[in-house]
Amino acid sequence: MPAESATAALLVTLLVAGVARLGGALGTSGAIAGVAVGAAIAWTHGLAGLAPLGAFFVAGSVATRIGYARKSAKGAAERSGGARGARRVLAKGGVAALLAIVPAPWATVALGGALAAALADTLGTEIGALSRGEPRLLPSLRRVPVGTAGAVSARGTLASAAGAAFVAAAASAGGLIPWSVLPFVAGAGLAGALLESLLGGALPAFARLSGAWRNVLTTAAGAALAAGAVGAVGVGAGGAA
Repeated sequence: MPAESATAALLVTLLVAGVARLGGALGTSGAIAGVAVGAAIAWTHGLAGLAPLGAFFVAGSVATRIGYARKSAKGAAERSGGARGARRVLAKGGVAALLAIVPAPWATVALGGALAAALADTLGTEIGALSRGEPRLLPSLRRVPVGTAGAVSARGTLASAAGAAFVAAAASAGGLIPWSVLPFVAGAGLAGALLESLLGGALPAFARLSGAWRNVLTTAAGAALAAGAVGAVGVGAGGAA
């Protein structure tokens, strides 16, 4: 990575974090954590790495604001007016940041899978909370109150799929991964989010974990599934030219 490209990417990271802090999308600690995550990805992958990270952040922030009053009335809205702190930022982006510093092609694909799972999980929660009916608990499909760990809705699941595809497309468009890898990264992101729901409904111990730890495991699952699928099929994992 040329020093000029890495420096430009770092400046973009600082600018976005500052704007997000002023706009209320991030708290002070969240902005600092966001710079750390963005810096790790920017320094190793430049603007190509920031493409899926930016897609995740922008789409997630917008989804948080949509119907905020309705979600708040249900007790399902993000606290602090939607401003995320360091704990939430690192839970969603920490796995991707760690993968960014691993000098291997599979790690780049895994990074995309981690961010795809992060947005799939966020949109599933934020958009799913706007569903009119009660969500269902996996794997039993029993109706449960909004906010129950492991609960899913049709609207939320569609939003999760769209979010995973959006991040994967951003990663391909930005040159982080080739277009041939996009379906595997998108599928892994959705699968990671659904796996969290399945485990949350099937394993009481998993459901009792904090939201932050569930986010870490979700993104780790998305990363592992993306790298595993691409490795199994044998599709090239290098960045797009």
